[in-house]
Amino acid sequence: EFALGNDQNDVIYNRSQVVILPVVKPQSLLVEHEEPEPITVSHLNATALEVDFLGSAPRFLVIEPPTMGRLVMDGNVNDSVVFFTLADVHNGRLFYMPFEVDGETTDSIELQLDADGIQPARFRLV
Repeated sequence: EFALGNDQNDVIYNRSQVVILPVVKPQSLLVEHEEPEPITVSHLNATALEVDFLGSAPRFLVIEPPTMGRLVMDGNVNDSVVFFTLADVHNGRLFYMPFEVDGETTDSIELQLDADGIQPARFRLV
């Protein structure tokens, strides 16, 4: 609900519904070995970015890094990634490097999408 006023003290009251549709619908990344696992476009499920926002140069900022591994670029397992682009993913440069653990675990990464013409949005990749 909102109210608008003007200089003549006229007030208009109205109600509006805003629907926000996600442009990224992440899919789970399954890792079976302690080796770098590539993160692909299908993991991000970002078809809308590729179709509707072509040329918007999407960037992903790591808000909360994984706790059971790290994001690495080009297989460089010593440096954690703090941001990456959709082009990095397309070019096969982004990997999840799991730490050595006993048993089955679940990890997640909170990312923020920034791109021209798109409201910044946060999501989790599990």
